[in-house]
Amino acid sequence: MKLIEEQHLSYQKIKTELILAQKSLTASKETIAEQNRSLQTLSEQIKKQNDVSRRRERQKVFWSVVGGVVVGLSAK
Repeated sequence: MKLIEEQHLSYQKIKTELILAQKSLTASKETIAEQNRSLQTLSEQIKKQNDVSRRRERQKVFWSVVGGVVVGLSAK
């Protein structure tokens, strides 16, 4: 009879540990999903910033060319 009680207690302990492990896994999955959303948002922000930087660089080159043409025409 004592062996059965010990086995039952062991079973209950293992069951409790499994439940805790499942909760921990679920929490980890939620954390990973949240981090993935944050990374996606950050990636989108970086892409937008890169687009702005490229546009500014193109504008800078354009106005440099325009300025050079104006100076060149003024020198004639």
